[in-house]
Amino acid sequence: MARLTIGQKATRVLEILMGLSNRRAAWRLAAHGMMPADVDRGWQLLRELTRGRLDLSALPTEPDPKLLLVLDAWENQWFPIVGASLRTRFPAVYAFVFNNLTQTDGAEVILSVGTLLERIDALGTLAQGAEARALLVQRGLTEPVLADARRLLADLGTFDGSFDPTRSVSEAEELARETALWDWYLEWSTIARAVVDDRTALRALGFLSGRPGGELDDGTGVNPDAPVVAAPAPTNGGSVVTPRVAPGMPGSDPFDTRA
Repeated sequence: MARLTIGQKATRVLEILMGLSNRRAAWRLAAHGMMPADVDRGWQLLRELTRGRLDLSALPTEPDPKLLLVLDAWENQWFPIVGASLRTRFPAVYAFVFNNLTQTDGAEVILSVGTLLERIDALGTLAQGAEARALLVQRGLTEPVLADARRLLADLGTFDGSFDPTRSVSEAEELARETALWDWYLEWSTIARAVVDDRTALRALGFLSGRPGGELDDGTGVNPDAPVVAAPAPTNGGSVVTPRVAPGMPGSDPFDTRA
């Protein structure tokens, strides 16, 4: 299996952290040693890995689905506009803004929108960044529009605006942060799969599809042609089933159990 990208790992960690809003999942993990400090460490590692692109300052016990829908609508409108505006006019800026960044749905919009906002905030540090930002303003992505998205993230309890776009992180430090985050995930996902027997709780933690009888995800990697959280099921002939959702798009069915 192909190695998971940083974005895919961040998505898996976000899923298990958000899944702790399921009381049965939280109770079973607490019974096997998960303390508030362990949850806090998960969020801290996620913040460090994203280098402040999204400052997740608190664990929402129950993210407001209405707010998520509004944030998702904001993403659906502005991601295409930003991409189309930058792609040919400012290709280097486009590469910076959309590096490992795609549209998402569900709780993952918190990461995708937060990352987009903070990369836009950092445009002033790039060559042609000011010109690119001026173009985006012409396209309608004004400060009040950005403020709307920041307010939604703040209302979801996941953003405090403390990003410092001048801060830089070496490749070695980035790798160390990625390793620490993934070690945290592997530890607690392994324990969760061993002790959580309620399928609703497992689904909340990101280990099961929404389909009845969906198999348990091993959490260790994905096929390069599969969705972010998927390990595609083989057909009767042994070939891999083509995913229904484009690679890198959370919100798709983690396991396709079609024969």
